[in-house]
Amino acid sequence: MRATQKHVTQIIRLAESVHHTQPRDVLADFAEIWASAFLSTVQLDKRDELLGRFHALQEKYEQHHRGIFKSMLDELEQALTIDPGDIMGQVFMQIGSPNQARGQVFTPDCLCETMAMLQVGDGDALQKLIDEKGFITVQEPACGSGATVIAFAKQMMVKGLNYQQHMHATAIDVDIRAVHLAYLQLTLLHIPAKVIHGNTLTLDCWSQWHTPAHAMGLFGPKLRRGYALDSAMGRREMGEAAEIAPAASVIAPAALLAPSQAGNQLGLAF
Repeated sequence: MRATQKHVTQIIRLAESVHHTQPRDVLADFAEIWASAFLSTVQLDKRDELLGRFHALQEKYEQHHRGIFKSMLDELEQALTIDPGDIMGQVFMQIGSPNQARGQVFTPDCLCETMAMLQVGDGDALQKLIDEKGFITVQEPACGSGATVIAFAKQMMVKGLNYQQHMHATAIDVDIRAVHLAYLQLTLLHIPAKVIHGNTLTLDCWSQWHTPAHAMGLFGPKLRRGYALDSAMGRREMGEAAEIAPAASVIAPAALLAPSQAGNQLGLAF
């Protein structure tokens, strides 16, 4: 049994404790509630709209049930701290995917981790790209709940590369529930990312969800420029030998946001 299974089981139990609503619908609301809350700290021009959605989703539930959303966030964060992976994908596959009838499945972590190991290799090629540009970019055209991106970030960490500073992900999915799931998990792992609700094949884009790590890492200007200022390319463009800032430690999910205080830190009430 995986070390995170007890937390997966507890998330499912909490979702099942709301008897008048299907567990998968409770989980979908959980993901949207917290995705909206976190995005409201980044997309300030839509803060009122996002917080309105946050409260409207809670009001679907009786008062004594609303506390489960904090408890579920607590369980998710603990699981991600123990072993970063697609925890919500595991949850949905155990209770039944919201679109199982249409063949929607969540790629198993073991497969994502194998692909990530093959892509990252010994890390030397990525390190050269990071030295040159300051960061690398990854794209996932059908991200689901973010398993492939999470596996890639985890493998970077194994090779001593700080994904929180030196990786940016663009993740796309046609299912808004998958977007919420991916955004929530990438946010808790402090992965710089843009999660797009759109269609990769038709290039439709209905909404964009930037993680706090995207904003904190100034990845908007970095991506437009194509390099970080403290990279080799940046120093050449600036015409000066600027010192490279010392590498920062990876922020663990528990250090990013204590779930027991999440509502208070975000200024939200349940």
